[in-house]
Amino acid sequence: MRLFTVFAAVAAVAMILALYCVYRKVFYNSRKNRSSDPYAALSSPYLEGMRDVVRQQIDDLSMYPCEEIRIKAKDGKMLYGRYYKGEDTAPVCILFHGYKGSSHTELSGAALMMLSHGIGAVVVDQRAHGNSCGVTVSFGIKERFDCLRWADYVKERFGEDRKIILYGISMGAATVLMSTELELPRGVCAVIADCPYSEPSAIIKRVLKNRGLPPKAVYPTVYLSALVFGRFDLSAASPRLAVKNAKVPILLIHGDADDFVPHSMSEDIYNGNTLISRLFTVGGAKHGASFAVGQERYVREVLSFIDEKTR
Repeated sequence: MRLFTVFAAVAAVAMILALYCVYRKVFYNSRKNRSSDPYAALSSPYLEGMRDVVRQQIDDLSMYPCEEIRIKAKDGKMLYGRYYKGEDTAPVCILFHGYKGSSHTELSGAALMMLSHGIGAVVVDQRAHGNSCGVTVSFGIKERFDCLRWADYVKERFGEDRKIILYGISMGAATVLMSTELELPRGVCAVIADCPYSEPSAIIKRVLKNRGLPPKAVYPTVYLSALVFGRFDLSAASPRLAVKNAKVPILLIHGDADDFVPHSMSEDIYNGNTLISRLFTVGGAKHGASFAVGQERYVREVLSFIDEKTR
């Protein structure tokens, strides 16, 4: 009996350690891993072939004056963003970057696009990234409430009649899509989602498979690690389910050469609510590269969508 108790205790400790190791690997983003240098993330493999373009975008955006903003999230975490002023009565776009990404490398081009059209831009450091607080990345589960908080901030600052656009890339795209099932301010008139995944579980299982791990066997451990150490439920929300009841017009953008988040995931989201959404496919674009690959048409499609929805 005593031997069994010891064995059970050792097994329990081993399980807890395994869960913690998985949590650290998948969901944890230490402050030590975050740099204040806006160019630090240029070494990302996803920017292969685009580094010079992205560097120039960061340079160009740095020429615009910005106001640093800090707001408190629903759970008390302090969130950070940079506000770039547009025309006085023009819409304000709130922009969200991706998983363990950088607001500078991933959003400078989109912010410049908005500013060139007179649209104000709030460039957000997602929780557990950049200058925002927290260490847990929750694949949009908690971040969707941060999106709501940023939208409320814009409403409170600029008035209920100010039009608000939500824009995100990769996990940021999933974040803005999942926020559509929440009580967003009535000023939110358009959502733009560039290369979103259809469900947190779907992208995690895909990554596991790509790394030679059996998704069905390993995913339950990932799920439990999020629940125990991240204190969130990966199944609590998904872009695919959120858009079924969305009332805000949605523009989905996805490269057909995306080998990380496949184009089919945007198709799944689009098929969930074809009445209010449209899907713009960029030929030859890999993950997060649609703006760089098809910039002229990308800008035309996005600004046309915004003009249509903010009249």
